[in-house]
Amino acid sequence: MDGYLINGSVGIPRGSMLRIDEGAGVLLYVWEGEVWLTQEGSCRDHVLQAGQWFRLDRGGAALAHAFQRSVVSLSASTPEAPARAVTLLPGGKDLPVVLHRSAQPAARGALRRLFSQYVPPRPAAAN
Repeated sequence: MDGYLINGSVGIPRGSMLRIDEGAGVLLYVWEGEVWLTQEGSCRDHVLQAGQWFRLDRGGAALAHAFQRSVVSLSASTPEAPARAVTLLPGGKDLPVVLHRSAQPAARGALRRLFSQYVPPRPAAAN
C-alpha cells in the first residue's frame, strides 16, 4: 500500500458502489469482501478479493461495485496524487456520500486570481 491514505477504511455495503474521479495512480486495496472494478475508457474489468489490490491506470471515472459487504482503502504514492473526488453510491434510496474532494484545483485557481491582482503579467519573450 502507498504512503498517503486518501480515505481510511471504507465500508461498502453489498450492492453499493464507490466512484473515484480522476484517480489515475490511486491504489485500491480490498481488506474484506469482493469488488468488481471498472475504469472509464478501458475494456478490461477486474474482480478483486480480500488481500488483492489494483492501481488505477486511467483518469476519468472508476467504479468499484461490492458483490458482498466489502472494506477497501484508497492510497496514493504522493500527497499531490489523490483522486479529484471519491463518492460512496449506496444501493437503494440512500443519497450519495462524498468521502473525499480534492481542494488542489480550487486552491490553485484562487491563488492564481489573488496573485494576478498584485503581480503584473510577464512580457512576451522577443524572438
